[in-house]
Amino acid sequence: MGKDNIEELLAKYLAGNLTPEEKQELEEWLAGSEKKRKLLKQAMSEGWIRKELAKLYQIDENAAWKRFNELYTLNEDPVAPVATRSISWWKYIAAASLILFALAWLYMYTSNHRNKGTDLANIPKTGESRFKNDVDPGGNKAVLVLADGSTISLDNSANGTLAQQGNARVQKTEAGKLVYDLTSAASSTAAVLYNTITTPRGGQYQVTLPDGTKVWLNAASSLRFPTSFNGDERRVTVTGEAYFEVAKAISPKTNTRKPFIVSIQSPAGKSGEVEVLGTHFNISAYSDEPTIRTTLLEGSVLVHNESSEKKLVPGQQAQFATASQPGKSGSIKIQPVDVEQEVAWKNGYFTFKDATITDVMKQIGRWYDVEIQYDKEIPDVHFQATKISRNLPVSTLLRLFELTKEVSFQIEGKKIIVTR
Repeated sequence: MGKDNIEELLAKYLAGNLTPEEKQELEEWLAGSEKKRKLLKQAMSEGWIRKELAKLYQIDENAAWKRFNELYTLNEDPVAPVATRSISWWKYIAAASLILFALAWLYMYTSNHRNKGTDLANIPKTGESRFKNDVDPGGNKAVLVLADGSTISLDNSANGTLAQQGNARVQKTEAGKLVYDLTSAASSTAAVLYNTITTPRGGQYQVTLPDGTKVWLNAASSLRFPTSFNGDERRVTVTGEAYFEVAKAISPKTNTRKPFIVSIQSPAGKSGEVEVLGTHFNISAYSDEPTIRTTLLEGSVLVHNESSEKKLVPGQQAQFATASQPGKSGSIKIQPVDVEQEVAWKNGYFTFKDATITDVMKQIGRWYDVEIQYDKEIPDVHFQATKISRNLPVSTLLRLFELTKEVSFQIEGKKIIVTR
C-alpha cells in the first residue's frame, strides 16, 4: 500500500466514511508491524488530534476516538505527538506528516463530496490578531507583450479576439485561456513575429500555441514564442516554471516530425535546452532555486546544456545547477521522482514530500505574492502534505501547518513572518 493511500484511508476512517473493503485494507496494513501501530498511536494523540478534527471539520471527537481505539485496540494512555528532524520516513509520519496528510486529504474529500465537515475557509479562526491581514490566493493573471511592444493585461481584458499577429488571431476564451488560431497558411518568407506572456507572483495562465501545443505557466514565469512556426523547428524560451503538452507537427520540407525545443533562460543567460521527443513534461527554472529541473510524464525528452546531454524516460527528472555565468552550467543529473508532486501546481494543489520549511514558504511566497521573513533561525523540520488546494486564503493554509506544533506564523500586510 502506498503511503498516500494510508493517510487517505485513515482520514476517511476517522470521518466515518470508510467502506468495509477499505477498512479491511487498513487493518491488514496495521497488522504487518507493531512499530506502525505505536507510531500511529503517537500521531493520534487523544488530547490534540480529537480537538483539531472536531474544530476543523465538525467531526464528533468522541466518535472519532472510539473508532480509532476500535481499529488499533489501544488502551494505554495517549502519547502527545512530537515533531522530529530525523530522516526516518516513519518518524516523519509519526510527527508532522501523517497528521498533515490526513487533514489535508480530509479537507479535499469533505469539500468535494459535501457529506461531513466544512470547507477549511470556514473553520473557526484562532489568533485573529496574527492573521488580521489575510491574503487571497493567486489566480489567472498575465501580461501579453505583442510583437510591436504593446501590452495587454489578460486578467482585465474582455473575452474574444485581442489582436492579429501575422497569420495568427490571438483570442481569450471564456475559460480565461489564451489561444493562437492560424487564419491562413504560414509564408516561408514572412517575417517571424514573437510574443511573450508573463505571469506575476500570484498569477498563472494557460496558452495554446499556433501549433496546438498547450502550455501552463506557474507564478512568476514567462514564455516567449513565435506567432507561427515557419521553419524546420519549433523553438520557445521559458523562465520560471511551465508545463508542456506538445502537439505533433510534420515539416513540409522533410516530411518528418518537426522538433519542439524549449530554451531555458536563467538570470545568467541561457542555461540549457529541452528537445521534445515526446509530449508531457514540466520545467522549473526559478532564479531563487539552486537547480533547473525537467520532469517527464509522457514520451521522452533530450535535456542538454554546455556540459552534457541526457535522455529522459517517464518518471525521471533531470537536474543541473543554474549557471552563475553564461556557459558555466553544471553536469546533468538524472533521478526518479514523484511526477504528481512536480505538477501538483498545474492541477491546483500544493504537494510537499520531505519538504523543508524554506521549500514550503518559497511556493507560498510565489503563489500568494508575499514576502517571507524568518523571525529567528530557520526551523529544521520537514513536512509532507498532499493535495492541499491552492484556492485557500493564506491564513487557512498557515493554520494547517501550525497543527504540526513546529512552526507558527504572523501576517503583516504582504509579509509572512515564520517563527518557532
